[in-house]
Parts: sequence; structure tokens; C-alpha cells
Amino acid sequence: MSIAALLWIALASSGPPADGVVAAEPVAAEVDVGDRVVVVRNPDPDLDARLLAELRFLGFTSEVVDVPVPRDVAALHDLARVHDAAAAIAIHDGGDRVTVWIGDRVTGKSVARALDPTQPDRAREIAVRTVELLRASLVELQHVPAAPEAEVASSPTIERTLSALVRARLVIAAMGAAGGAPGGLGVMGHVRAAVRYAPHRHVGVVLSGTAPLHAAEVRGPEGRADVYAGWIGLGPWFGLRRRDARALPDLSLAVGPAFVDMRGHAAAGRTSAHARVVDAMFEATAGLDVVLSRRIRLRLEASAGTCARTVRVRFSDRPVATWCRPHALGAIGLGVVAW
Repeated sequence: MSIAALLWIALASSGPPADGVVAAEPVAAEVDVGDRVVVVRNPDPDLDARLLAELRFLGFTSEVVDVPVPRDVAALHDLARVHDAAAAIAIHDGGDRVTVWIGDRVTGKSVARALDPTQPDRAREIAVRTVELLRASLVELQHVPAAPEAEVASSPTIERTLSALVRARLVIAAMGAAGGAPGGLGVMGHVRAAVRYAPHRHVGVVLSGTAPLHAAEVRGPEGRADVYAGWIGLGPWFGLRRRDARALPDLSLAVGPAFVDMRGHAAAGRTSAHARVVDAMFEATAGLDVVLSRRIRLRLEASAGTCARTVRVRFSDRPVATWCRPHALGAIGLGVVAW
């Protein structure tokens, strides 16, 4: 599956499109988008062949892409951008009613036009009229006159339409977290960072690190111990994407080393001790990205984990607290789509 297809899955849905010609936000004239045109594959291969032939006749380099037909004409601009193309074309063929959608990156316009084919060679007529619409959009820099039967269709801006669907291969998140385990140490505050790489929209890998913000304090007749706990995890990530969602859930699993630092402060007449334990942490995380903009996401996480062995805090060989079997953590912060 192509890169465009991965991004496009979230934009597709069934249902008849709206008619009209919509002026979108203009792009800078000096942006070089070349002479490539991408076409969303149609069920009728003859229509695709005729459309590519007409585009080649006008000097365009054209390509058919295997992605679902979009539900919003403005989204075609992003398909064109992904392919470094001047424009993207999608045709909704409903039999008696055909609608052509064009996302024109040269002028920044989005064109939607209803066609009523009447010629015996139906595919050729649709292809010719589609290319005529594209040529008119490219030539007339300010506005494409609407046909008598067309209506003005409302459409969100390109930025808003695609904000939840930007291709997020690399996401970096920083969060504040709180969690704990039964055993007497209580709730501990942490800072948590995660780097996620997802070559596929649904599958990737995540590296996370959790560091203590403060010590958990344990007291007894022998004195006091300050306990610091942190861990690192690496494992698979699974995106549970939905169409047109601004709330993007995911699941991940991780395993890595856990570090527990115990610093004793003995009562008078006793000797203080310092111990450090390295264990293994196994952690499962349910996360949610709430899309705030194309690059910024509110990140929420809930994790459950366990260590390979129980970590014990002892005063003079007397167990006074344990940690990590099991362990729960909640986190909230911000994520940045870096790539």
C-alpha cells in the first residue's frame, strides 16, 4: 500500500458528494508543484485510461493511485501534496449523475462539478470534461465560474479537514505522571517521555522513559528511607485509528529495566545505608491522542505493569515496604508530530 493510501484511508466514506465550486485558501505562486496530476482510481478502468490519455495530451504526467474515493473535495489538496503533484482528481460516478472533484495546488482552489453525460462514449466524455475543468482551474487564477446547475458547497478549510489526519511517523511526547503500587510506598510523581515511530498507520514501535519527580518516603523506628523509582521500556505500538477522528486511541507493550534507588537516613545510634536495585518492568499502556492542530496533540496514557520480582525496602533486614507488583500509572502531556 502506498504512502498516500495510508493517509487517505481516514478520508474515505460512502455517500453522494455535493455539487459546487469552492474557493479554497490560495497557495504561494512560487511553490513549484510541477506538471504531475494524480487520479483516484475508478471502478471503471476504461474511464481511468481515457482520463490519463487526455492528461498526457495536454502535457501532464499523470498517475492513478489506489486509495478510497474521498468524501471531501478539500482533502484532495493533501493527496496532491503527498505526491508532489499540481492537482488531484476524484470522480464520483453514480450512474446517471457524475461529480468531478479537483484539488488544484497551483491556485489553491477546490472544484466540484456535476456532469450529465449524454454521449455514447460515456467514459471519453467524462474524461474530456474533467480535463477541461482542470485546465480552466489552472488558467483562471482567481475564480472558476460555476455551471448553471452547480451550487456553492460549504467545505472546511484544508487545514481543519486534515488536522487529525496528518501523517505521523514520528511523535515525541512529554508528560507528567502519577502512579503507585500496593506495598506502602504510596503515590509517586513522575515525568514521562515517549518517542513513537510508526512506519504504518496502525503499527509501530515506542520507546518510553519514566523518571521520578520526588522520593517516596518510608518511616520506621530505625529511621527513614527515601525511595526513587524509574524505568525504561521498548516495545510494539498499535494505532486504533477511526475515520475522521480527532481522538486517536492506541495500545502499546513495553519491557525494559527498572531502577529503584533507596537512601536510608538512620535514627541515632544506627547506620545509614544506600542500595540500588535493577529489575525488569513489563508494561501495557492504553493511550489517546487528542488532535489540537496538525502538529500538536494532547496525550493521555493509562498504564499497568509489573516487575520480574518484588522490590523490597528493609530496615535492619525487616521488610517495611514493597514496590511494583503490580504497578499502575496515569499520565497527561503534549505530543509533537516531528515527521
